[in-house]
Amino acid sequence: MKRVLSPLLYLLALALISGCLENPAETEDIISSRSYKGHESDADANNFVTACPQALNTRLDDCILCHTGGDMPNSKGGLTPINACDYCHYLARVDSSLSLSLNSYGTAYYNAGRSIDAVKSIGDLDSDGDSYTNAQEISANYFPGNAQSNPDKPACPFIEITLAELQAMPAHSQFLLVNAHKQQYDDYATYTGVKISVLLEQLGIDTAGATGITVFAPDGYAKTFSLNQACMEYPKSIYYAGFDDEGLGQDNGFVSYPDSMPYITLQSGDTIPDNQYMLLAYERDFAAISTSYLDLVEMRIQGEGPFRLVRPQNQATLPDRGSKYLEGHTDYLCDETYDHNAGDMVRGVTIIRIDPMPAEYEEFDTMNAGWSYLEAKNLVVYGHGVN
Repeated sequence: MKRVLSPLLYLLALALISGCLENPAETEDIISSRSYKGHESDADANNFVTACPQALNTRLDDCILCHTGGDMPNSKGGLTPINACDYCHYLARVDSSLSLSLNSYGTAYYNAGRSIDAVKSIGDLDSDGDSYTNAQEISANYFPGNAQSNPDKPACPFIEITLAELQAMPAHSQFLLVNAHKQQYDDYATYTGVKISVLLEQLGIDTAGATGITVFAPDGYAKTFSLNQACMEYPKSIYYAGFDDEGLGQDNGFVSYPDSMPYITLQSGDTIPDNQYMLLAYERDFAAISTSYLDLVEMRIQGEGPFRLVRPQNQATLPDRGSKYLEGHTDYLCDETYDHNAGDMVRGVTIIRIDPMPAEYEEFDTMNAGWSYLEAKNLVVYGHGVN
């Protein structure tokens, strides 16, 4: 286990770095490596890397260059802060303008006309008010729409953990329902890994004053949980049998069951005896989770591992059909009131941030570093309470 004060990766003198915006004609039609295929921001990301080719495949080549998180109403009548990924999807779901999710740089780009010329025209502005122009920050690989990200800040300390080190920590296994919202199949599976509460304890994280954790996949997808959600014991899961093709008829099933059941005496409707916790899992059904990869056509993570975040349901429910697979069916239709916990179970976890991020440090490079950690089967933990 390595505890590292990561070096500033971008200390090259600004005068020596090939400047953003100077020769865009030589790099027309560059395609962003990080934007999600089919998202509204595809063209905007391509405009940015065409104007600033040295930013291609860096952490700036990402939606969070222009977008920020926000607040989503919760079931208790209050507001819950959510990250940029979730906030954009929330705004789209409630049919609100995605411009509401823009940070100061994104707003300047939007107001300038959302084009390659727009990127060039705002280069001399200081959109986030941190005394560095947008072009200077972009050249040094800092975020021009985030005042906390600038060349004056040291990079944050972090802990790097290997798969073997994680496997040496106290392990927990639990059989549960993974209830998907849009996908065709729900799953019953046994996951083995380390409870998040145990992980924080084993790493010596000082959780006093911590608000929660944000879990990152290597493509930048992220989920944020309160400290209570990360460390609490969840309600026990319920086992429901017979929702596969064998039980419902050919091409009518919508639940996958494991080949080897951990509890062969369970009857449909029985409570699963396993205590349920949020896990960082490295095994599914007692075999290593296969390493995730990026589908270059869909630009989505495929596979699960080597680490997957597992969140049990907040309230045990029946399985239900995916919302995209209802045609021709009249039974067990998608119920929006169910806890579709699969959406929170981040695949290919590479980085965990303990929130809130200490203001004196620059954010860890979650985008640029993720894929190399995935390939090495290592995990990085940084943020609040990491010495």
